Amino acid sequence: MNFLEYVEGKLPVVTMDFDHNLMFETGEPNMETVNQFKELQQDYDVYIVTTQIKSSEKLALINKFLYDNGLKAKGVVFTNGKLKSDAVLTLGSTLHFDDDEEELEALKTANPNIKVVNSFNKAKWDEYFSSLYDEDD
Repeated sequence: MNFLEYVEGKLPVVTMDFDHNLMFETGEPNMETVNQFKELQQDYDVYIVTTQIKSSEKLALINKFLYDNGLKAKGVVFTNGKLKSDAVLTLGSTLHFDDDEEELEALKTANPNIKVVNSFNKAKWDEYFSSLYDEDD
């Protein structure tokens, strides 16, 4: 962070998806992205951007997850089912983490300069889905 950014009180912005990116369906944290978030929050304003429909219950769930995992988001943005590209670009994000290839492609189309990270964790998903089915069936 340079001195001017510090004086103006404005840090660079990074955005992250919530579902499947920070938290798996099981409610467990995706520790890879949680740890990345912890590192980024030191020098960036990190926002959660989710396609979820906004509700007080969903906001409470996200805020509890953030608190329980020591994460400090600058804010939570709900796109209410729409693609995230408008919200991410309006926030001025220079880096976005998401597990949805459609979202990442939409962002790259809207702004070829934004950096995107596909945070899909195949090993974790394989582990999760294999645990749903008993191989003896």
